[in-house]
Amino acid sequence: PGTQINSARIRYRYPDLFGTHFDRWSADVEARRYERAYRSHDEDKTRIELELGRIFSFDHMFDIGPVWQEVEHSEFSEDEILPDSLLASEGKKSFHGLKLGYSYYDLDNRLSPRDGAYFRASSTVFGGPLGGDEDIVKSELLFDWYDRFGDEDPGSVGPSVYLGFATGVASPYDD
Repeated sequence: PGTQINSARIRYRYPDLFGTHFDRWSADVEARRYERAYRSHDEDKTRIELELGRIFSFDHMFDIGPVWQEVEHSEFSEDEILPDSLLASEGKKSFHGLKLGYSYYDLDNRLSPRDGAYFRASSTVFGGPLGGDEDIVKSELLFDWYDRFGDEDPGSVGPSVYLGFATGVASPYDD
């Protein structure tokens, strides 16, 4: 908790839903709460995601699941010049969507990587037949790259380089 930002996240993932060890399906549930007091306005977000994933080999995973999110913008400052798109988002809005994603892991250690790469692509469709207040398609890409240099002994601790890249776009559709 803080005076400008409050956030909370709880997540549970079961990596082998049916206990097959080789032909794996995963289940994931996540709930997030985020509050932020900007100089120009206040933002309050609540998000819940459910996900069913299909794990191919150890490195590839496809997932799909519903997303529910509420966003509230309030307390707009009279002293700030704000974009029309932000002013139009005043109040509480509900987003109901369906998310589809793909992940690729090639890391030496998933908890504390020092060598390898991670890639994630996802797209979420909000609104339309799923309901909610807005009709939006949101797509995101994420790439993390790690490279160790120096002693290549797996048990040694040494320096490494990290490069991360993320981008996303959201576009309205329908009305």
